[in-house]
Amino acid sequence: MKKRHLAIICGIYYPEPSPTGLCAKRFAELLKDDFDIDILCISVNGISERIRVDDVIEIHTLAGGTIGAEDKTKGLLKKIIHQFGRIQIKSQMLGNLKWFEKVALKKLVEINECKRIDSIFSICSPFVAHTAAKNYKLIDLDVHWCAYTVDPYSTTNRIRACYVSLKKLRTYEKKVLL
Repeated sequence: MKKRHLAIICGIYYPEPSPTGLCAKRFAELLKDDFDIDILCISVNGISERIRVDDVIEIHTLAGGTIGAEDKTKGLLKKIIHQFGRIQIKSQMLGNLKWFEKVALKKLVEINECKRIDSIFSICSPFVAHTAAKNYKLIDLDVHWCAYTVDPYSTTNRIRACYVSLKKLRTYEKKVLL
């Protein structure tokens, strides 16, 4: 029987997974008998890489934004990069991880060109994992998408863009997940 193809989108997975990455790892282990799996995650070193774990699981670390840049700089430049991230958090709906949505979507399209993606499993934190999956679902209506939310995106204590009320944030989250 031919295996189906699953893409998992999560936050930090490789080399040391975050709690969300551990969740993705557990799901991948549970599903690898039935699926070939590509895991798309945020690069911690600012370098996009492709890591073959075994004959079933392949990891794609995705770089963009200022990820990794802060760790490679010192002094004033480091402070400027940090301030830029803070401005993005207060001025964009998805904050300083908006880049991940675009890069993950591009990677999904690239992967699908090589081997048809049957299903996408997005795990939030970051929430942009869901927005990337939803945007791919809009391109490929036949793909199955399952969104797994560990924490709600629209909480009262979330730092959000200046122009975004809690009500607007909740409406946005609901719109993405429906």
